[in-house]
Amino acid sequence: GSGFTRIHKCPNGVTGYVPRSGLLLDGTTLYGTSYYGGAGGYGTLYSMETNGTLVTPLHDFMGGAGDGGYPYEGVVTDGVNLYGMTYYGGINNMGVVYSIDKLGGPINILHEFMGSANDDGSYPYGKLVLDGSTLYGMTRTGDGIVESADCGIIFSVDVTVAFYTIVHEL
Repeated sequence: GSGFTRIHKCPNGVTGYVPRSGLLLDGTTLYGTSYYGGAGGYGTLYSMETNGTLVTPLHDFMGGAGDGGYPYEGVVTDGVNLYGMTYYGGINNMGVVYSIDKLGGPINILHEFMGSANDDGSYPYGKLVLDGSTLYGMTRTGDGIVESADCGIIFSVDVTVAFYTIVHEL
């Protein structure tokens, strides 16, 4: 044989659909996101064991204020919490940075992007990097207009106090 083994097929939609990110392996647990699906239709965050058992929904994204929507990339962990971004959601629907306990529960919004309203960027894109208690990431645009010549920003978020800083404007 080829050595290929399918460990999961979305039989009940718990893991959503259209996964756009890689998986995070932590011990024997895989963590993943899907861009669409879940109760709100704005994507999901889930965990499963490496043998495909114990598939657990951790969060169904609902979009809008107080939640994210359309997770474009996967999550990172500090061993206790998962950290991620969504392309949509938040007060102005320009994306959020969030944390959640690895076992699930409500998400904690660390930053809601406001675009030109706060000059803090919009539509987070790509993968987060975690260094100690600081997350680094980037946004697709700085002003909230995807078609503009604005090239976005690189930012940091201190996860202990949810303090957001622009590191560099591209």
